[in-house]
Amino acid sequence: MIKEIKFTDNALKQIANLLSKKDVGSFFRIAIKGGGCSGFQYEFTFDKSKNDDDFNYENILIDKTSADLLKGSEVDYVSELIGESFKISNPQTKSSCGCGVILSLMIISSWNVNSVRARIDNIKSYLLKYKPDVLMMQEIKTEDVNFPYDDFASMDYESHVFGQKSYNGVAIISKGKLENVRTDLIKDKLKQSRIISAEIKYKKKVIQLINIYTPNGNPVDTEKYDYKKNWMDQLIKQLKTLSKKNSNIILAGDFNVIPAAEDVYNVKSFEDDALYRLEIRKKFRDVKSRF
Repeated sequence: MIKEIKFTDNALKQIANLLSKKDVGSFFRIAIKGGGCSGFQYEFTFDKSKNDDDFNYENILIDKTSADLLKGSEVDYVSELIGESFKISNPQTKSSCGCGVILSLMIISSWNVNSVRARIDNIKSYLLKYKPDVLMMQEIKTEDVNFPYDDFASMDYESHVFGQKSYNGVAIISKGKLENVRTDLIKDKLKQSRIISAEIKYKKKVIQLINIYTPNGNPVDTEKYDYKKNWMDQLIKQLKTLSKKNSNIILAGDFNVIPAAEDVYNVKSFEDDALYRLEIRKKFRDVKSRF
Protein backbone atom coordinates (compact mmCIF):
# COMPACT_ATOMS: atom_id res chain seq x y z
CA MET A 1 0.00 0.00 0.00
CA ILE A 2 2.74 2.51 0.88
CA LYS A 3 4.20 2.03 -2.62
CA GLU A 4 1.08 3.78 -3.92
CA ILE A 5 2.19 6.91 -2.06
CA LYS A 6 4.97 8.90 -3.72
CA PHE A 7 7.70 10.66 -1.75
CA THR A 8 9.74 13.32 -3.50
CA ASP A 9 13.51 13.49 -3.02
CA ASN A 10 13.08 16.67 -0.98
CA ALA A 11 10.64 14.94 1.36
CA LEU A 12 12.87 11.89 1.84
CA LYS A 13 15.93 14.07 2.48
CA GLN A 14 14.10 16.16 5.07
CA ILE A 15 12.70 13.09 6.83
CA ALA A 16 16.18 11.51 6.92
CA ASN A 17 17.59 14.77 8.30
CA LEU A 18 14.96 14.94 11.03
CA LEU A 19 15.44 11.30 12.01
CA SER A 20 19.22 11.80 12.25
CA LYS A 21 18.57 14.11 15.18
CA LYS A 22 16.42 11.56 17.00
CA ASP A 23 17.31 8.42 18.94
CA VAL A 24 18.48 5.42 16.93
CA GLY A 25 15.52 3.33 15.88
CA SER A 26 13.06 6.23 15.70
CA PHE A 27 10.41 6.43 13.01
CA PHE A 28 8.71 9.29 11.18
CA ARG A 29 4.94 8.83 11.25
CA ILE A 30 2.40 10.30 8.85
CA ALA A 31 -1.28 10.02 9.75
CA ILE A 32 -4.67 11.49 8.95
CA LYS A 33 -6.64 12.46 12.03
CA GLY A 34 -10.07 13.92 12.56
CA GLY A 35 -9.99 17.61 13.33
CA GLY A 36 -9.92 21.10 11.91
CA CYS A 37 -12.93 22.97 10.57
CA SER A 38 -12.71 20.85 7.40
CA GLY A 39 -12.88 17.50 9.14
CA PHE A 40 -9.39 16.01 8.75
CA GLN A 41 -5.80 17.01 9.40
CA TYR A 42 -2.44 15.62 8.34
CA GLU A 43 -0.24 14.77 11.29
CA PHE A 44 3.55 14.40 11.24
CA THR A 45 5.14 12.96 14.38
CA PHE A 46 8.00 10.80 15.60
CA ASP A 47 7.54 7.35 17.07
CA LYS A 48 9.82 4.82 18.75
CA SER A 49 7.75 1.78 17.87
CA LYS A 50 5.50 0.54 15.08
CA ASN A 51 2.09 -1.04 15.30
CA ASP A 52 0.92 -4.27 13.67
CA ASP A 53 -1.09 -2.41 11.02
CA ASP A 54 1.69 0.04 10.12
CA PHE A 55 3.28 0.18 6.68
CA ASN A 56 7.01 0.92 6.85
CA TYR A 57 8.98 2.62 4.08
CA GLU A 58 12.50 3.82 4.87
CA ASN A 59 11.52 4.33 8.53
CA ILE A 60 8.36 6.17 7.54
CA LEU A 61 5.28 4.71 9.23
CA ILE A 62 1.72 5.03 7.98
CA ASP A 63 -1.17 3.17 9.60
CA LYS A 64 -3.50 1.22 7.34
CA THR A 65 -6.45 3.61 7.64
CA SER A 66 -4.30 6.64 6.82
CA ALA A 67 -2.62 4.76 3.97
CA ASP A 68 -6.01 4.08 2.40
CA LEU A 69 -6.84 7.79 2.61
CA LEU A 70 -3.43 8.73 1.19
CA LYS A 71 -3.57 6.34 -1.75
CA GLY A 72 -2.26 8.06 -4.88
CA SER A 73 -0.83 11.01 -2.91
CA GLU A 74 2.51 12.75 -3.26
CA VAL A 75 4.42 13.85 -0.16
CA ASP A 76 6.76 16.77 -0.77
CA TYR A 77 8.82 19.22 1.28
CA VAL A 78 8.53 22.78 -0.01
CA SER A 79 9.87 26.26 0.69
CA GLU A 80 7.30 29.04 0.49
CA LEU A 81 7.09 32.66 1.60
CA ILE A 82 5.48 31.61 4.87
CA GLY A 83 8.20 29.04 5.54
CA GLU A 84 9.12 25.43 4.90
CA SER A 85 6.75 22.52 5.41
CA PHE A 86 5.64 19.13 4.24
CA LYS A 87 2.98 19.28 1.54
CA ILE A 88 0.65 16.45 0.57
CA SER A 89 -1.07 16.45 -2.79
CA ASN A 90 -3.97 14.08 -2.29
CA PRO A 91 -6.31 13.16 -5.18
CA GLN A 92 -9.02 12.36 -2.63
CA THR A 93 -9.04 15.94 -1.33
CA LYS A 94 -12.09 17.98 -2.30
CA SER A 95 -10.90 21.23 -0.68
CA SER A 96 -8.68 22.51 2.11
CA CYS A 97 -8.10 25.39 4.48
CA GLY A 98 -5.38 26.43 6.87
CA CYS A 99 -6.39 23.89 9.50
CA GLY A 100 -7.41 20.85 7.53
CA VAL A 101 -8.72 19.16 4.43
CA ILE A 102 -12.02 17.83 3.19
CA LEU A 103 -11.57 14.35 1.77
CA SER A 104 -13.86 12.82 -0.81
CA LEU A 105 -15.08 10.15 1.55
CA MET A 106 -18.32 8.42 2.30
CA ILE A 107 -19.24 8.82 5.96
CA ILE A 108 -21.18 5.86 7.34
CA SER A 109 -22.46 5.98 10.91
CA SER A 110 -24.08 3.41 13.18
CA TRP A 111 -26.25 4.22 16.20
CA ASN A 112 -28.45 2.28 18.60
CA VAL A 113 -31.01 5.06 18.95
CA ASN A 114 -33.27 3.29 21.47
CA SER A 115 -36.50 4.56 19.83
CA VAL A 116 -36.22 6.62 16.66
CA ARG A 117 -39.34 8.64 17.48
CA ALA A 118 -38.27 9.48 21.02
CA ARG A 119 -34.79 10.49 19.83
CA ILE A 120 -35.76 12.19 16.57
CA ASP A 121 -34.49 15.63 17.64
CA ASN A 122 -31.14 14.15 18.74
CA ILE A 123 -30.81 12.25 15.49
CA LYS A 124 -31.61 15.31 13.37
CA SER A 125 -29.07 17.36 15.32
CA TYR A 126 -26.45 14.69 14.65
CA LEU A 127 -27.26 14.63 10.94
CA LEU A 128 -27.01 18.41 10.71
CA LYS A 129 -23.67 18.53 12.51
CA TYR A 130 -21.83 15.57 10.99
CA LYS A 131 -23.68 15.08 7.69
CA PRO A 132 -23.11 11.34 7.29
CA ASP A 133 -23.91 9.87 3.89
CA VAL A 134 -25.45 6.83 5.56
CA LEU A 135 -26.83 6.24 9.04
CA MET A 136 -27.61 2.71 10.20
CA MET A 137 -29.91 2.67 13.23
CA GLN A 138 -30.80 -0.12 15.65
CA GLU A 139 -33.60 -0.46 18.20
CA ILE A 140 -35.82 1.95 16.33
CA LYS A 141 -38.75 0.46 18.28
CA THR A 142 -41.48 1.31 15.82
CA GLU A 143 -43.42 -0.29 13.03
CA ASP A 144 -42.69 0.78 9.46
CA VAL A 145 -45.89 2.79 9.21
CA ASN A 146 -44.92 5.00 12.16
CA PHE A 147 -41.32 5.63 11.11
CA PRO A 148 -40.50 9.37 10.72
CA TYR A 149 -39.87 9.21 6.97
CA ASP A 150 -40.79 12.88 6.41
CA ASP A 151 -38.30 14.14 8.99
CA PHE A 152 -35.44 12.45 7.18
CA ALA A 153 -36.75 13.23 3.69
CA SER A 154 -36.69 16.92 4.59
CA MET A 155 -32.95 16.48 5.14
CA ASP A 156 -32.49 14.69 1.80
CA TYR A 157 -32.28 11.17 3.25
CA GLU A 158 -34.18 8.20 1.85
CA SER A 159 -35.27 5.65 4.46
CA HIS A 160 -35.42 1.87 4.40
CA VAL A 161 -37.01 0.29 7.43
CA PHE A 162 -37.51 -3.12 8.99
CA GLY A 163 -39.60 -2.16 11.97
CA GLN A 164 -41.32 -3.86 14.87
CA LYS A 165 -43.78 -2.53 17.40
CA SER A 166 -42.19 -1.48 20.73
CA TYR A 167 -39.05 -3.62 20.35
CA ASN A 168 -36.01 -4.15 18.12
CA GLY A 169 -36.21 -2.79 14.57
CA VAL A 170 -33.46 -1.59 12.23
CA ALA A 171 -33.27 1.07 9.54
CA ILE A 172 -30.86 2.57 7.03
CA ILE A 173 -31.17 6.16 5.87
CA SER A 174 -29.00 7.39 3.02
CA LYS A 175 -28.34 10.45 0.90
CA GLY A 176 -27.45 8.18 -2.00
CA LYS A 177 -29.63 5.68 -3.80
CA LEU A 178 -29.83 2.29 -2.07
CA GLU A 179 -30.61 -0.82 -4.06
CA ASN A 180 -31.34 -4.50 -3.40
CA VAL A 181 -32.70 -3.80 0.07
CA ARG A 182 -33.20 -7.06 1.96
CA THR A 183 -34.56 -8.07 5.36
CA ASP A 184 -34.37 -11.85 4.87
CA LEU A 185 -30.68 -12.58 5.31
CA ILE A 186 -31.48 -14.48 8.50
CA LYS A 187 -34.41 -16.85 8.93
CA ASP A 188 -35.55 -15.59 12.29
CA LYS A 189 -37.72 -18.20 13.96
CA LEU A 190 -39.14 -15.56 16.30
CA LYS A 191 -39.77 -13.19 13.38
CA GLN A 192 -37.97 -10.33 15.06
CA SER A 193 -36.75 -7.34 13.04
CA ARG A 194 -33.00 -7.46 13.53
CA ILE A 195 -31.23 -7.20 10.16
CA ILE A 196 -31.49 -5.10 7.04
CA SER A 197 -29.06 -4.88 4.12
CA ALA A 198 -28.73 -2.71 1.03
CA GLU A 199 -26.28 -1.92 -1.73
CA ILE A 200 -24.80 1.48 -2.50
CA LYS A 201 -22.41 2.51 -5.25
CA TYR A 202 -19.22 4.39 -4.36
CA LYS A 203 -16.37 5.11 -6.77
CA LYS A 204 -17.62 2.50 -9.26
CA LYS A 205 -17.80 -0.14 -6.52
CA VAL A 206 -20.90 -1.77 -5.14
CA ILE A 207 -20.80 -1.75 -1.34
CA GLN A 208 -23.12 -4.01 0.60
CA LEU A 209 -24.27 -2.47 3.86
CA ILE A 210 -25.50 -4.82 6.58
CA ASN A 211 -27.11 -3.35 9.68
CA ILE A 212 -27.73 -5.72 12.61
CA TYR A 213 -29.16 -5.78 16.09
CA THR A 214 -27.93 -9.03 17.63
CA PRO A 215 -30.17 -10.69 20.28
CA ASN A 216 -29.17 -10.07 23.88
CA GLY A 217 -29.40 -13.74 24.90
CA ASN A 218 -30.07 -13.36 28.62
CA PRO A 219 -30.80 -15.22 30.80
CA VAL A 220 -28.33 -17.86 29.60
CA ASP A 221 -30.32 -20.81 30.91
CA THR A 222 -33.31 -20.01 28.68
CA GLU A 223 -34.29 -20.28 25.03
CA LYS A 224 -33.19 -16.67 24.60
CA TYR A 225 -29.57 -17.79 24.77
CA ASP A 226 -30.10 -20.55 22.21
CA TYR A 227 -31.81 -18.00 20.00
CA LYS A 228 -28.77 -15.70 20.21
CA LYS A 229 -26.37 -18.52 19.30
CA ASN A 230 -28.47 -19.64 16.35
CA TRP A 231 -28.83 -16.06 15.13
CA MET A 232 -25.08 -15.48 15.22
CA ASP A 233 -24.41 -18.82 13.49
CA GLN A 234 -26.72 -17.78 10.66
CA LEU A 235 -24.98 -14.42 10.42
CA ILE A 236 -21.57 -16.07 10.13
CA LYS A 237 -22.87 -18.43 7.45
CA GLN A 238 -24.38 -15.55 5.47
CA LEU A 239 -21.20 -13.47 5.66
CA LYS A 240 -19.21 -16.41 4.36
CA THR A 241 -21.57 -16.78 1.41
CA LEU A 242 -21.95 -13.08 0.65
CA SER A 243 -18.20 -12.36 0.79
CA LYS A 244 -17.62 -14.85 -2.01
CA LYS A 245 -19.85 -12.75 -4.27
CA ASN A 246 -18.73 -9.31 -3.10
CA SER A 247 -15.85 -8.58 -0.75
CA ASN A 248 -16.99 -4.97 -0.32
CA ILE A 249 -19.16 -5.49 2.75
CA ILE A 250 -19.65 -3.09 5.64
CA LEU A 251 -21.21 -4.72 8.71
CA ALA A 252 -22.38 -2.39 11.47
CA GLY A 253 -24.82 -2.33 14.34
CA ASP A 254 -25.25 -3.40 17.93
CA PHE A 255 -23.50 -6.74 18.35
CA ASN A 256 -24.54 -7.27 21.99
CA VAL A 257 -21.17 -8.74 22.94
CA ILE A 258 -18.37 -7.91 25.34
CA PRO A 259 -15.26 -8.79 23.29
CA ALA A 260 -12.74 -8.59 26.16
CA ALA A 261 -12.46 -7.87 29.87
CA GLU A 262 -11.26 -4.31 29.28
CA ASP A 263 -14.48 -3.52 27.42
CA VAL A 264 -16.57 -3.48 30.59
CA TYR A 265 -16.22 -1.73 33.92
CA ASN A 266 -16.44 -4.88 36.09
CA VAL A 267 -15.92 -8.13 34.22
CA LYS A 268 -16.67 -10.21 37.32
CA SER A 269 -20.29 -9.15 37.19
CA PHE A 270 -20.56 -10.37 33.59
CA GLU A 271 -18.90 -13.78 33.90
CA ASP A 272 -22.18 -15.62 33.34
CA ASP A 273 -23.77 -13.01 31.12
CA ALA A 274 -24.66 -13.97 27.54
CA LEU A 275 -22.67 -11.00 26.23
CA TYR A 276 -19.43 -12.31 27.77
CA ARG A 277 -19.82 -16.07 27.40
CA LEU A 278 -16.72 -17.55 25.77
CA GLU A 279 -18.67 -19.22 22.97
CA ILE A 280 -20.33 -15.90 22.13
CA ARG A 281 -16.97 -14.12 22.05
CA LYS A 282 -15.66 -16.85 19.74
CA LYS A 283 -18.60 -16.35 17.41
CA PHE A 284 -17.93 -12.60 17.44
CA ARG A 285 -14.29 -13.24 16.50
CA ASP A 286 -15.54 -15.48 13.71
CA VAL A 287 -17.70 -12.61 12.45
CA LYS A 288 -14.70 -10.26 12.49
CA SER A 289 -12.54 -12.79 10.66
CA ARG A 290 -14.80 -12.47 7.64
CA PHE A 291 -13.37 -8.99 7.00
